[in-house]
Amino acid sequence: MTVHRNEATLARVRRTLGLIAAVGIVFGAVGLARGLAGQGVGATPWAGGGLLATGLVALALRRRARAVAVETDGEGLVVRNLFTTRRLAWADVDGFEEGRRRGFTLAAVRTRSGRRHALSAVGDPGPVARKILSALEAERSRCR
Repeated sequence: MTVHRNEATLARVRRTLGLIAAVGIVFGAVGLARGLAGQGVGATPWAGGGLLATGLVALALRRRARAVAVETDGEGLVVRNLFTTRRLAWADVDGFEEGRRRGFTLAAVRTRSGRRHALSAVGDPGPVARKILSALEAERSRCR
């Protein structure tokens, strides 16, 4: 099994999620405590609780970001993104491409049915992404 990922992009994603988690947890805990104690003007526990929940979700996503990758073997590939994991057989894969989706430039796997699935592990457009896409295309050609 071969694992493909753009470590620089994923490190930046983990740093950003870590910052969001830290801010959310610290300020959420303080806000929740102040809201429950009734301190401050208009203090409610809901705002602190919302920030705390946001921080905990970001912390969980930061942990999940470690698993983001495109894993390939002789049968196909497994695409692990932040929120989804999808397994595709080589027979279903039509190719790989860089394109735009929801306003973002990213890499995707194109299936024979015409659907595209994002490859978060490839990361930002550039030489590293092109190298990963070339390696994926070479594996696809070799395994068909």
